[in-house]
Amino acid sequence: MIRNQLYSCPSCQLSCIARSDETILLTCRHCGTVISDNNAKKYSPAPVPEDWSFIQIGTKGIFNNKDFVVIGRIRFQLRNDYKNCWTIIYNDNQLGWLIESMGSLAIFETKTYSLSVEHTSKLKANVVIKIGKDIKVTGEYVEKCETLSYEGEVGPWKDLSTGFFMIQASSNNGTVLMFTVRPQQDSLYIVGKKTDLQQLKLENSIEWNEWK
Repeated sequence: MIRNQLYSCPSCQLSCIARSDETILLTCRHCGTVISDNNAKKYSPAPVPEDWSFIQIGTKGIFNNKDFVVIGRIRFQLRNDYKNCWTIIYNDNQLGWLIESMGSLAIFETKTYSLSVEHTSKLKANVVIKIGKDIKVTGEYVEKCETLSYEGEVGPWKDLSTGFFMIQASSNNGTVLMFTVRPQQDSLYIVGKKTDLQQLKLENSIEWNEWK
């Protein structure tokens, strides 16, 4: 999509603006319809269900001394869990991912890497995964993605159709990888760093108080 261009919702005609050239789709803030340059028909999201996330569109934070704001998310409904992959935009207009997974937070770059199909079969939980010469991580879980939901402005995720397996792996130094795997295909992955609330200094998040 084109940064700062207005796009009209095909259902209700509300105008929505894209904040980045890397954006692949918007959802209408009024009716939830997917808005895209030319691939809207291939995105058929289920409505975003309620979950326990305290992050929301508009949440602000800091990573590597750069301010960012959350502008959208992909919600992956896995067979036994769910993952929120929030699109963030930094103050220099670069995009990133803030992913909530297994009770932890990690910031990822949007660049996607490929792992050849002959190595894909080695991606398993509790197994050491060697990526090139420099990255060695341990698989933490393998879950099948059954449903996708979108909200706001979604960054350049490379595989937005259901049926893939999602694999998370991490190392002792905080490096974390997120893989999407399909049988007999090269797998895709992104690389990030584990972080926490204190480091991110999140603002404008949802305050949960079960005693209210």
